[in-house]
Parts: sequence; C-alpha cells; structure tokens
Amino acid sequence: MNVKLRVLSAGAIFFLGIAANAQRKKADTVTKTNDIEEVVVLGTYGIKETQEQKVGSYSIVSSKALEKPNALSVDMAIAGQVSGTVITANSGQPGSNAKVLIRGISSLTGDNQPLYIVDGVPVLVGDQAGVATTSNALAMIDPTDIESVEVLKDGATTSIYGSRAAAGVIIIKTKSGRGGKGKLTMMAEYGFGTPAFERYEFQNAQEQVNALIKGYMANGQSLEDATFTVLNKDSGLLKSWDGTRDIDWEDATRRSATGASKYNLNYSFGNEKIKGYASIGNTEQEGIIRDALYKRMNATIKIDAKVNDKISISSSNMISRATQYGPLDFGYFANPVLSARFTPNTNSIYNADGSYNLDINGGVGNAGFNPVAIQDVNSRKSVFTKILSSFGFNYNILKHLRFSSNVGVDYNYYDENEYRNPDFGDGNNAANGITGLAIQSNYTYTTLNWSNFFNYDFKINDDHKFTATAGTETTIKWSKYPYQASTGFKSGHYEQNVVSWGTTPFATQSYQEKFHLIGYIGRLSYGYRDYFNVMGSFRRDGYSHFGDNKKYGNFWASGANVNFHNIIDLSSVFDELKVRASYGEVGSTNNMMYTNRATLGQSSYMLSGGYTINNPGNPNLQWESSKKSNIGLDLGFANNKLRVSFDIYKNIISDQLTNNIPNAPSTGFGLLTGNALKSESKGFESTLSYDPVKNDNFTWAINGNYSYNRAKVLSVNGPLEQTYFKRYAVGHDPSEWYLASYIGVDPSNGDALWYTDATRTTVSNGQASSATINRDYVGEKSIPTHTAGLTNSFTYKKLSFSFLATYAGDFSVYDLWGRYYDADGQDVGIKQVKDVSNAWSPDNTGADRPQYRPGNTVNKYHSTRYLYKGDYIKLKSAELGFRLNKDDLKVKEINSVYFYVRGINLLTFTFDKDLPFDPESNSNTVGNYVGGSGIYDQTQPIMRQIMFGAVIDF
Repeated sequence: MNVKLRVLSAGAIFFLGIAANAQRKKADTVTKTNDIEEVVVLGTYGIKETQEQKVGSYSIVSSKALEKPNALSVDMAIAGQVSGTVITANSGQPGSNAKVLIRGISSLTGDNQPLYIVDGVPVLVGDQAGVATTSNALAMIDPTDIESVEVLKDGATTSIYGSRAAAGVIIIKTKSGRGGKGKLTMMAEYGFGTPAFERYEFQNAQEQVNALIKGYMANGQSLEDATFTVLNKDSGLLKSWDGTRDIDWEDATRRSATGASKYNLNYSFGNEKIKGYASIGNTEQEGIIRDALYKRMNATIKIDAKVNDKISISSSNMISRATQYGPLDFGYFANPVLSARFTPNTNSIYNADGSYNLDINGGVGNAGFNPVAIQDVNSRKSVFTKILSSFGFNYNILKHLRFSSNVGVDYNYYDENEYRNPDFGDGNNAANGITGLAIQSNYTYTTLNWSNFFNYDFKINDDHKFTATAGTETTIKWSKYPYQASTGFKSGHYEQNVVSWGTTPFATQSYQEKFHLIGYIGRLSYGYRDYFNVMGSFRRDGYSHFGDNKKYGNFWASGANVNFHNIIDLSSVFDELKVRASYGEVGSTNNMMYTNRATLGQSSYMLSGGYTINNPGNPNLQWESSKKSNIGLDLGFANNKLRVSFDIYKNIISDQLTNNIPNAPSTGFGLLTGNALKSESKGFESTLSYDPVKNDNFTWAINGNYSYNRAKVLSVNGPLEQTYFKRYAVGHDPSEWYLASYIGVDPSNGDALWYTDATRTTVSNGQASSATINRDYVGEKSIPTHTAGLTNSFTYKKLSFSFLATYAGDFSVYDLWGRYYDADGQDVGIKQVKDVSNAWSPDNTGADRPQYRPGNTVNKYHSTRYLYKGDYIKLKSAELGFRLNKDDLKVKEINSVYFYVRGINLLTFTFDKDLPFDPESNSNTVGNYVGGSGIYDQTQPIMRQIMFGAVIDF
C-alpha cells in the first residue's frame, strides 16, 4: 500500500469551514474532549500538543506504572503496556540485555534498537560489555526515578529525529520537583525468586546407565558386553560410578531460591521560583546460577529554576554504578546451565580427599570441566559507571515565542575482568599456549548532544492555531575499546587472578571510534477550531561516517486529523471521533562504522611488517531509509470513560546495509559493504482504556492493547545466510526458520526420518547412502505475529489490587542445544532427557522417538524436531496493597504508609505441551536481533519473584 497524504485544498478548507459554522451552535453544546486541554510535550524539542491536535501515533506510560517496577531496566518495566511493541528478555541473568521491537523489524542486519533519549540526551543502549555475556545499558537507570516514557511509532512523530529513528524513538523523562510542601518518600522491598518456567526432565544416574546398556545391546552387544562397555572400572564409559551415586548437577550449580532487594529515598520540593527532586537508591538481585548477581547504586538530583518571567533553567544529573557477576551462556563448557545438563549424574563433585573431581566421565569437553569447580574458582566481574547530565535554558522572547537550548552528556565506563584458572577448564589448554588466562577490558562510551530550538505558537481569532518549531541538533560520540589478556599463571594460586599476574602477554588491542551528526529541523502545524489539524516536518542530517557522495540525507513527514466530534453533534454515540493519518521518512545508521573509506590491516611480507587494504570502502554508503505510513481512529464513549484507538501502519525499509554487495573479483574484494536489502513491516494495533466503576469507595480501571505485525523481505542480493537457522529470501518473513524438516520415526527399524527437499516427497534417514538432507523454509517464524497486554486495577477503600497479563502468538522457538541432550546416541555419555527411555525398540515399534544407539553416526541435524510452538499467556505481574493514611496513623510526620506484596512472572501458560523452556527466549550470541530471536541458548531462566515492600510518605 503506497499511502500518500494530500494537503487539503482551499476548497476543502472552505467546505469544512461552512460545515463547521453550520454545526457550530449544535456542536457547542457537546462536551468536547479538549475542554480538558491535556497537553503533551511531545518528544524532546519543546513541541506541545493537546489530544485534539494529535496527528501521529504514540503511547505514554506514566510514573504510576513505573513507580514499583517489575524489572531492573525501564525497557522491561514497560513490557506488555505499549501497543505495537514487542519487548522480551534475553536471559534471567540480572541486568541482561532486552530485545525491543517497535512495529516489527526495522533492519535485517542491524540490532533494531529504538533511539532512547533521556532528558534530551541520546543514551547508550543494548549490550555494550566486553566480558559480560549479556548486559543492558538501560539497567543503569532506576525506573523509580522516571516520570514518563513516550514511545513514538509513526513517521509524524519520529521524522524529526531523522537518521536515527527508523526503529522508533523512546523518550524518557525523569521526575521533577513540585511546588508546595516538600515530600520525602522512602521505599524498601525484599523478595525471593525461582525459575518461572522450566520443564526439562533429565535422566538420573541409573536411568542413564540403563539407557546406555540397552542402546549397546541394540547395536548387537550382549547384556554382559554392554554392561562392560558402560561400567568397567578401567575403560567403561561411566567407569567412575559406584552404583548408587546420583549427583544433581543443576542443583549443585544453582541457588535454591534467589534474593532481591531494593531501597529508594527521594525528596521533592519547590516554591514559585525553584523546584527540585533528589533521590538515592540501591538495588541487588541474584540470578539462579550461584555466581550470578547484579548490584546497582544510583543517585539523582534535578533542579528547575525560574529566574524571572522570561528565563528558566533546568539541570538534571544522575550517577549510577553497577556491579554484575555472571557466567557464560551459549555452548561454552564453562556455562553452568549447559554443562549441568550435559554432565552425567554418575560423577562425583569431590574426590575422597575433598579436592575437586577433575576426571569427569561422559560429560562435556576434556577432563577437568567440573561445573562446580569452575564456578568456585573462575570469575567474571563487570563494573559499569554511568554519568548522565543535562542543562536546559528556556527564554520566552515574546508572548508566544520561546527559545530553548539543551546540552547533555552521557558517559559510560565499563571496567571488566575475567579469570580462568590454569588447572582445569578453559584455562588449562597448554596445546594452545594457555596456562590460565586473565582478561581485562576498559570500554568507554561518551555522547555529547546539544540542541537549540525556537517554538512559536499563535492564534488568529481563536479559530486558527499555528505552531512552528525550528532548530538544530549536534551529536558527537566517542568510543574507546582497550583490551588486554595474559597467560602463564601459577598452579593453585587462584588469588592471583588479574592480568598483571600473568607471566606471558596473550593478546592486546586498542581502537577507538568517533562520529559526528548534525541535524537541521523544522516543523509546522496548523489547526482550525480543533476541527482539523495538519502538520509537516523536515530534517536534514549530516553524518561523518557515510560516503563522500552521501554525507547528507533528508527526512520529512506530513500528517492530518479531523475531530468529527467537534464538527458534528455525535454526543448520542461518541464523545470523541477522530481520524488521523500520517506519512514520514526516517533513517538508520545501523551502527556501521568506518566502511565508507578504505581501511588498513596489519600484514607481513618476507618477514617484514606492513599493511594491506582490508576494506576498500564505499563512497556511496548511505542511510537505511524507512517510509512509514499510518492511519488511526480514536473513539470515546460514556463521557470518555471508555476510550479506544486503532492504527493501521506500513513501514517499507529500503537501502538496508549489508556486507554482501557483489564486486568485481579483479579488484581483490569480491564483496563490499553497501545498501541493497529491502523489507516491509505492516500491521494493526489497538488500545483500550475503560473505567467501569469510579466512586469514593471503589474504582476499577482497565487498560488493554493488541497488536498484529507481519514482515516480508522485498529484495535481497541473492539468498542471504543470516545464521544457520535463518536465511533471507524475497517473499519470506525475515524471522522464518530455515531448518531440515523432521518427519518422525520409521516404525520398521526405528530410524529418524527427514524430508530431503522443499517438495516433501523424498524421505531420508540421514545415512551416508541416502539423499542429502536439505534445509528449507518451514513456514514458521521466531517473532510473534500477535501480542497483547491487559491491565486491571481495583481499589476498595484502603485496599488495592492490580495485575498485568500478556500474550504472544503465532511464533515458534528453537532449542539450539537439544540435538545433544535430546538425541539418538550421537554423543555417547552426555546426559539425556528422560524420554530416551521411550525410544523405539522391537518391543515398542509405535514410539514417537527414534531408537537410541550409542555412537550413532547420523548427523545431529538442526531440524524442526527441536522447534516448538512459542505461543503463551503470562501473568506478568500482580500486586496486592494496603494503604494507611494520616488519619489512620495519627503520626504527625507521616502522611501515608503503603504495604504491598507483588508477584512477577507468576504464571506461564504455553500452547505447546512439549515446550521445555521459557518461550520468551533470544540468543545473546547467535546473529543479530533477527538471527538470534526465538533461540533458546542455554541462558539462565527468567525468574518468578515474590516481593514484599513498603512505601512511606512524609
């Protein structure tokens, strides 16, 4: 759908004016929504609009929903509360990265992260750590200190952010002071947690022994020989088993329950001249793995001062420091989630003398990968420091003319260390020159942003309203990446665990990046008597890292609305009836750096050092472009107690960046980085708010949202392999799974069967003599088509109760490592799931899993065998509270006390009864956002938490 918005002609304006005048007397009797005059400061450039002027599509989450957050970071705190937005956690590691999609996929090769702006400053987001497996820069901001979150979605609202807004924009405003008597608030909460959803069932020691013996018998051995193969004390596969030992390695590497605590003290004060807000806080949260922990300390002070009737200034300053401990995930043997599931229960943790058992039979990697020993001795520690500061200046030049300037800095310092001991695990690898390993990285990210804007608002005869905005914005970002590692550590001296104790340098590198962005912005809106409004905006950006021929790009938008409830008397049915439409073009840099020009790499020739060109550059490199169209409908009923909004949108994202642009082989560079990919994302979203009951004793409020989104690749330079599980091709959803198609079991012999081609007519058992088993698109995708959230809030006198339920549907998730522990004997000795005992046998020919044959030579195919339906409903949070007011307490200094108990991730209902892991899964390691979406990668489970807390207002 190619939507073009045409500016209303003079004749159309005249007609609307006549119609409006004809209805004026009648309409003036109607209760209009703009009587409330709710003003929204849209975005960060001082643009103000009422609900009557709303043209674009955006959602606002207020402090009421954030003051008792159910997550460490603000992105996860708003999950389920914003239509058109999919927000999922990567891991149960406290402080882990989150995946945020606003209206679907915005880039096939980028991270799809929205632009986040806090108090006018673009801030660092995503996983930027060097050592930590997963981190979230937004977790450095305490949600308790946030006043509101605006999620900007369509072209009309995002185009003024130009080259950074293709994935949407999230505006975060921190709390400000208030006038009148100062208010001191203390908050404390403590709780515990257990895994929210895990349904894996693994063999115990005896079950694994039985399965192996049975499997070797299936290979032709006698019972005596099979028992010898498995249990012989000198050469048996599980030779260390004493016949009774059954070590639960998951229990040994995990906490029985996690602890969490949060404390916050804030003070708000003010008078006619000055208002202030200050807070300090401390948060600690444990992960289920014994060495997983996140600790954050933060402090904020914000001052708004009115110098005189014309001049006002504001200053916002935040500092936070977080310490994160956490293990690896993915397929590393040092990952306790994976290694605990691979290591047979027949192995002991300790030897008889109390030392670690390093002779692990049948488990992961080489001998020495004792999961408990690695947890106890090795370490991974990250210390993150964030300073976010902004200063604003506002000058009312004339009655309707305002000038504003805001300068801000976002400074982030990542100090990280890792230690691998020299005696066992990954640090014991003399063949590769590693005898212990220490790693230190000290990354810094600094963003300086300065914006200057004029805003002019005026009316003509109270009928014609104009708002004009013009200004500039400059952003400079520095990033530094020093890294060093050493080896040669002394055996047994585990306290000597930093780089300086290593006797031999192992690796060192240091590089830095710097970019400049400058934007020139203009916006104009016009409204006639709140009957209709039109707007247009334009931004021109210059970016230092694009090609010499493409340094500047233009981004624009237009939009309009018609408020029919103000034109025609619709009071018998509607209190509000508004139609909105917008179109805009925005861009994305996709974090591509230094690919516009040739770059050099170190090399050598005849034992002499030198340089070679490792990238020839591309002078035509430019922004990815997103064309966003939106049509919306807003309805109000029953004195606006019931409000409903609908939006239909389509985003076409072209000129997407890829490293696979074909180039003449004669140049020595067969591929270049350039703009070639194209995709679309389209859908529908709706929101609902309803107050069924509202009186002095009882209130009931309902808020809900539903979204539908589909994506499709429109053009690509040949089938593009994104990961081993995803492949881009025209006409297919970018997140569609690309796997071998598993059929089931051959009832005649117990073989596993697959289709060999897309026609699904030829079948193979995967043996070498059979047809090749090909991967193909399987028609299922990893990103939900349907998402929804429902909040209900009740108050009865002093009691309150609220809950948030979320839904995601029409998507599938993949167990990346299931082909090892849920297999048919390919990896002899690795612990298997319990269901192996139900495998095919001559006595069980109707089994739905293939025969278990130790040493099975059939490949462990990435296939639909490990693909599960991901649809779920979650009770995301629920809270029961009781409030005592001043009259109840009879304590002069205390205004109120609120006690509560809150549950997080309380219930998860899945539509696939066989799904063993939480469907809210993404990989930290496999590919970019699209490539890693829906992949369970042996990360820590998301936690179910019960929190007890109190809030005291003085």
